[in-house]
Amino acid sequence: MNNAILVNQTSAESGFEYYTPHEWTDAAREVMGSIDLDPASCDFANQWIGASRIFTKDYDGLQQEWHGRVWMNHPFHRGETACKAKCKKVTCKRRGHHITEDIPGNADWINKLLTEYQAGRVTEAIIICYCSSSETWFGPLLKQPQCFPDGRIHYIGEDGKKVQGNTKGSVISYFGPNVARFAEVFGKLGEVKVAYQPGRQLADISAVLLNMIEQRASELAQQYASATLEHRPDDAEPGEEIGPCCPGCGQNCDHVELAGYRTFCQPCYDKLPPFPKDGRGYNPEQQADGSWLWVTDEPEPQQQHNWPVEVKEIVELALDQCSEVPTDAFYNQLCDEANRQLLTNGFDKESIVADLVNNMLKDNEICAA
Repeated sequence: MNNAILVNQTSAESGFEYYTPHEWTDAAREVMGSIDLDPASCDFANQWIGASRIFTKDYDGLQQEWHGRVWMNHPFHRGETACKAKCKKVTCKRRGHHITEDIPGNADWINKLLTEYQAGRVTEAIIICYCSSSETWFGPLLKQPQCFPDGRIHYIGEDGKKVQGNTKGSVISYFGPNVARFAEVFGKLGEVKVAYQPGRQLADISAVLLNMIEQRASELAQQYASATLEHRPDDAEPGEEIGPCCPGCGQNCDHVELAGYRTFCQPCYDKLPPFPKDGRGYNPEQQADGSWLWVTDEPEPQQQHNWPVEVKEIVELALDQCSEVPTDAFYNQLCDEANRQLLTNGFDKESIVADLVNNMLKDNEICAA
């Protein structure tokens, strides 16, 4: 019997075992959280499947109860009863021997899964098998959410290597409540399709969305509970080390004032030096002596010398009322504002001078008026 026949037709009968590549079992664990049971497995395959419990061929899984979250890649076979005396089956003539025990078929494994799932013992299941959509045993799977892989799956042989010669496509079927999660994870590996059920689609979608919202709310609650502070910064990453609420006093008090990227309590905020008003972005940084200074990485704007004479006259009139000389950057800002008002508002000089004094120079605390 050639390799293609062994892979595609009678793995259960031939005695050869074919295991699922790890990317598919990894995806199953990602959907279900973990795998409680693989009812048709062996110690070798379970090295990467990672099921908490397995049933081997020596411990017939069809005769046991199944519980929890199940992954299944059952032995593929059409099913056959044991030979009777003077057996004349064509199958026996072709293979050259008779069988003394029944060989379970695909229908036996699928029906067993349905029985355990409907009884509530199996809470969630993902199974992989050939996409024999015209076969009777495959009918129940058509009603389930399914993933059709991008290309054929080449299974793993008993030597740990991928077996070539697979001429059939496989399909992964899902049983359980987390349809959205199944679609999200397995959608990266193939095309996911869900059966259309008139009158139930809206309710199903609502249930899926509600489940997603509840899961996210639970995750956020756990993240918040794991924080070391009563007040957790909104931009803190999960697991990030969080310092005291107020960087000034180190106390876990209500943070009420934002200064740059830091949040201070009111008493500490009031002790900060005046905020520079040259238009650049500043952040407070504590010095070695405990004092705070405003620092910035933004370069100081270059002084422009091409302002119209009329603009410079207005700025000089405003500065005549001040006690200090402004920086080049602030002088540039005053010229820019005076020029803007001249061009857009058409104000007279006296009005612009008054506006500069009241709204820029006084705010910058260099005006004596």
